[in-house]
Amino acid sequence: TFPDNSAPDIVQNISTEFIYEGVETITIPAGTFQACRVRRFDDIDGQVSESYNWIGQGNGVLLLESDAEFRFEAAVMSGTVNGQPL
Repeated sequence: TFPDNSAPDIVQNISTEFIYEGVETITIPAGTFQACRVRRFDDIDGQVSESYNWIGQGNGVLLLESDAEFRFEAAVMSGTVNGQPL
């Protein structure tokens, strides 16, 4: 339910599993980083999709996302954490 106690029009069963696969060096438009590679499985009403996330070591920022075939879908272009550049 929502904060106003109304109900959504659509109800879905969603579960997500994350599997840590290690630390890698990645280069994206924002720079070069040490990042934890995490394999992700999303199950939405029995339809499972697989993807990967790279999360910056030491800053926790989601830096890069790809599909299961490592086709990159989103990457950080630039940014700051607590006023400091990535």
